[in-house]
Amino acid sequence: MTNQKIETSAASLRIKVTGVCNRSCHFCNEEGDMKGIGGMQANSDFRNAITSLQDAFGISKIMFTGGEPSIHPHFAELVSSVKADEVSVTTNGVRLLSVKDWESLKESGLSRVIISIHDASPQDFLALETRKRNIGWAINSLENQRQNCLNAALAGLDTRVNVVLHSTFEKALAVLEMLTPIQEQTRIGVRILNDLSATDRSKAAIRSLCQSLEATLVRSSVRKGSSNKVDVWASADGFQFEIKEEFPYYLEAVCGGCQIRHQCREGFYGIRLEVRGGAYFVRLCSYKNSPDVLMPLKEFLNSSAADAYRETLSR
Repeated sequence: MTNQKIETSAASLRIKVTGVCNRSCHFCNEEGDMKGIGGMQANSDFRNAITSLQDAFGISKIMFTGGEPSIHPHFAELVSSVKADEVSVTTNGVRLLSVKDWESLKESGLSRVIISIHDASPQDFLALETRKRNIGWAINSLENQRQNCLNAALAGLDTRVNVVLHSTFEKALAVLEMLTPIQEQTRIGVRILNDLSATDRSKAAIRSLCQSLEATLVRSSVRKGSSNKVDVWASADGFQFEIKEEFPYYLEAVCGGCQIRHQCREGFYGIRLEVRGGAYFVRLCSYKNSPDVLMPLKEFLNSSAADAYRETLSR
């Protein structure tokens, strides 16, 4: 670990384009409350909301999330409405998009695709669901995930797979092995994330995964003003992968005096934009929905929380 290098990445904005998802993973915290989130529209209000936050905080990375962004009927229009150095989407990959579909999104301005794949077998895939599903659905969904990895990469998009290590390290290894044929054709990245609902067990499994791969730490990066910390590891045979574990960073203007702080595994993760009742809100916490952490956009821009966030980004 003597070669560890700490880097600082730029601030980002997460845009929750919908609260609807076509999966129901049992470890998902739904970032507070997904049921009250409406679908965004690619109109002047949307563009003005994004621009106001970019201007206020110098944001250069836009990250589309949900719910599941790919099922939004006008997702391409939303992508084409933003301008940033990096525009990404985090998707579960269950809805299959062709190479041409991904190429169209790239032409709209998308530059990165993150596909969440947590299991390699249909049985394990199905076991994650809290909704009643059948094995045929799981088989088809898992194949769509694999195909989306290949299609997005073939479309020329920077493609990465996120794997939440919610079970044993052997199952995470199975996902890596499943991705090997795709990696032989394309250059896709892999990021292992710990399960925030069972952090100690998940982090122990991550350590076992690194040991099984005889991996060593290469470098670390921390996103300004948030609890986002990523470590890059290299296996004995040179395969590089990322690990993202809990790294709680607390912005006192937001987290100070919080009654559930001792339970919080994430800390302050930056700002998220969502629509509720037709109005734009900024979310500052993944767990609560109180007015101090879920604020109308204009109110947030004039708040002490915004001032504190701006200050920490300037350091």
